[in-house]
Parts: sequence; C-alpha cells; structure tokens
Amino acid sequence: MLTGSIDLIQLHSFIIKLSTPGPSCENPGEAMPRSAIATHLRGLLAYKGLSVADGDLLDASLELYGKENLDYVDCLLAASASRGEGQVFTFDERLEMADW
Repeated sequence: MLTGSIDLIQLHSFIIKLSTPGPSCENPGEAMPRSAIATHLRGLLAYKGLSVADGDLLDASLELYGKENLDYVDCLLAASASRGEGQVFTFDERLEMADW
C-alpha cells in the first residue's frame, strides 16, 4: 500500500493528450469532450492522496476549460487574473470574449 502524497505535474500535457482525437472505446477518431475532460480531471484532483498546489486555481481553470473553447493555458491565466493575480493581455479574441 502506498502512503504519502503524489505531486501532479504537466497537467497541460495531459489535457492536450486527452483532447487530441484518437482511438477510444466509444468513438474512435474523436476527441474526448472538453466538459468530460474537465469533470474527470477535477475528480482526479479531488483524490485524497493527491497533493495539489493551488487547487482552487486549478479547479477554476478546469471549470473554464470545460465551458469555453480556449487552450488550457489561457484558462489558467484567466482564472489567475480573476483572482486578482495580474492581468491578461492577449490577441486571442476567444479569450477576450470568454465569460471569466
């Protein structure tokens, strides 16, 4: 039995892999829906044996990722800015129009 905690790294790379079309049991060649990715990752982050730095920030960014058609990094920046941790300057019109 494992004890202690696990540090989660490279969440962005994991999301990219899940959102890339590929073989799956349900729909081969189709990407997993963004809302499903966000829901499953939020569940994973809530696992009691997992140590998550800035869990509230990750939760907010995943919520935005599930609702908007934005890259995960943009969702992370928007969630951070909405907490008053800086401003987001972008040329990405999708990010400017997003509901965050």
